[in-house]
Amino acid sequence: IVELAEHKKWMIMKTLNEIEQAVRQLSPEEFAAFRSWFAEFNTLRDTTNRINAIEQKALRKLLEKQDTDDIDLESQGIDRAQAHILRSSLATFSDDWDSPEMSICDNYDAAKDSVQTR
Repeated sequence: IVELAEHKKWMIMKTLNEIEQAVRQLSPEEFAAFRSWFAEFNTLRDTTNRINAIEQKALRKLLEKQDTDDIDLESQGIDRAQAHILRSSLATFSDDWDSPEMSICDNYDAAKDSVQTR
């Protein structure tokens, strides 16, 4: 396992070095385009991470049967447009969530414990 981890680390470092070398070889125009793309990528990644964190917090509250209206999205860095995206992405999940089969999630820990003891 240690050898595999070291091999994976070496492969990542090799890839990072290759990326660094490739970036250094870009023309000024290509570098400007790369910087623009990377800035957009970072913004999207950060937004996705914040939305995922909010989704997980909301899901935990649902599982705990707590009121989710008290989640302050703005304090979590989620604006109205991002909240709309979040709401839209969760809308397809709501029908499944309300199905009778999902009642197992109401007592998830107990269900998990009963499966583990079998």
